[in-house]
Amino acid sequence: MSPLLSMSDLDNQAAQITEQRPDQNVFELDLTLWNLLATLCRHAPSVAREQFSLPQSTVVALAVTPSHELSKLSSGVVLSFQLHTPEPDVCDFLSAEYERAIPPGFAGMEGVEREFDVTYWLTLRNLARRDAPMAATAFGVSQSLAKAVAEATDNQIRQLVTEICTACTLRFDPQVVEGLLPSADLRKRRQGFFIKYQQCLSVGGNV
Repeated sequence: MSPLLSMSDLDNQAAQITEQRPDQNVFELDLTLWNLLATLCRHAPSVAREQFSLPQSTVVALAVTPSHELSKLSSGVVLSFQLHTPEPDVCDFLSAEYERAIPPGFAGMEGVEREFDVTYWLTLRNLARRDAPMAATAFGVSQSLAKAVAEATDNQIRQLVTEICTACTLRFDPQVVEGLLPSADLRKRRQGFFIKYQQCLSVGGNV
């Protein structure tokens, strides 16, 4: 977080961000990530607990949350997850020479996983081409990464996901998650969403 960004600034941004127009692609990407996390909680709870630093009660709550309810946790303005892959690795890859033709065997790669990775980077790229600072804020990445991705071709994106693992983690305190679930009372949910947006805005988008 920039030292010039005060808590009152974050409070104001958190209040304003809920009034912004959502991007459907960002919303669907966020929803996909929540669904993947909930699936992990159901089938590999210990992995979910360790990788996302989730309390056991939150793992249990996410595991039983129906898919259609997860849309209430998703945002089309600020992604709930942040990139865990080192940004310099991505920037270095995108600045290097690359094959102009799609590499043989790309179509045979692990389908669903690679399709998600490509979707992540294409969604970031499309948003960054419209407004790089806004994309950096929405995804919790640096502006330099957003600008590098904005200049990437479709083929570069496809090659990127074959070479570098796209890893994500929660962008806010895992302790807040349980208060965001539909099972929480309305007052707790409102407070949880405010904290979530405030913490999301304190990460990324500055450089």
